[in-house]
Amino acid sequence: YSVNVESGEQILEWDATHQDTAGVYHKQLISADIFKNKIQWTFSNFFEDFPNITFSGSSLIIPQTWSHHLLRFDSATGLLEYLVNGQTEQTVYITATGHDGSPSFIPHIGDFGSFVIGRRFTGMLDEFMVQPRFAPDPVFSTYSQPSVLIHDTFGSSGAVETQPIDLGDIMGQVLKVDVSSGHYPARADSESALEFFIRAANNPYQLSNEPWKYFNPGAEIQGIQGRYVQIAAAFYPSGDGTVSPYLGEIRLSYLPNKAPAPPTHIIALARNGSVDLSWVPGREKDTAGYFVYYGTASGEYFGESASLGSSPIDVGNRTSIRIEGLQNGTLYYFAVVAYDSLEPLHIGDFSHEYSARPLWQ
Repeated sequence: YSVNVESGEQILEWDATHQDTAGVYHKQLISADIFKNKIQWTFSNFFEDFPNITFSGSSLIIPQTWSHHLLRFDSATGLLEYLVNGQTEQTVYITATGHDGSPSFIPHIGDFGSFVIGRRFTGMLDEFMVQPRFAPDPVFSTYSQPSVLIHDTFGSSGAVETQPIDLGDIMGQVLKVDVSSGHYPARADSESALEFFIRAANNPYQLSNEPWKYFNPGAEIQGIQGRYVQIAAAFYPSGDGTVSPYLGEIRLSYLPNKAPAPPTHIIALARNGSVDLSWVPGREKDTAGYFVYYGTASGEYFGESASLGSSPIDVGNRTSIRIEGLQNGTLYYFAVVAYDSLEPLHIGDFSHEYSARPLWQ
């Protein structure tokens, strides 16, 4: 993309030292320069025993317009071909006779070379490539077709995956996902499209084991539950490759799966070497049981002396318990939490703290 197309502007230059078959050193040069609104190619001492070649295409370079230039060489035939926008502009046979059918001269890359792109050029350069093979005819679509969803993974082309999104609680339920999207450049009849997928797990490292599920943005989503959610989008350009979809924003609506609330109205009654605890259960229907925490310091529930075991004690789905094996005269502190039936257990918050001191009675 040349702004001015001024003669003397240089697209690229390779400058090196080449030793010929007689052992003599020569200056080796490859350059692409703008001359009279065309790109002029120069090869000096690049092909063995074929000293100098200079040629240009037949089409004029239009200022402030993109054009594609391809130079390719077939060592089997000696054909050096120059294409502009996919059309052949010039051919040169690097052979002993200058025609097809005679032995070709092989390129020889010199030593101590420097390669410079766009040193004296006003404009833009994009996708410069050097390939060690005869290049196929170029594809001029701006956007290539993406990889598709295969074996639960996306290819790197034309697809995007979010990082794991933490919903805060295990088994959170995704309700819907809204997105803002469009086409670039904007075109009413564009054939470009976006396709969306989602997966969830309670552990972010297990997401890769979960299959992707297709969903429609804005529509209700069924069967996606977990603490961590990942969303993927596949980008499909228009058929002519000139229009691409874009994704602006993702908004996720979900229902958190809160752990059961702690019990209320806890009563702690001191006995001889034990404490009786009882409480009123919460209203959550998914409560599967309770843990009782105890200890000898407020807020520090590390008790070990109870006959039922160390803190916390799993009392199951009961609302009372006698904790025996406690030391008379010692003040104990207690708190109760509820849990549900999920795996792993979804444990709720601590209740208010209660205390009691076992005594000889």
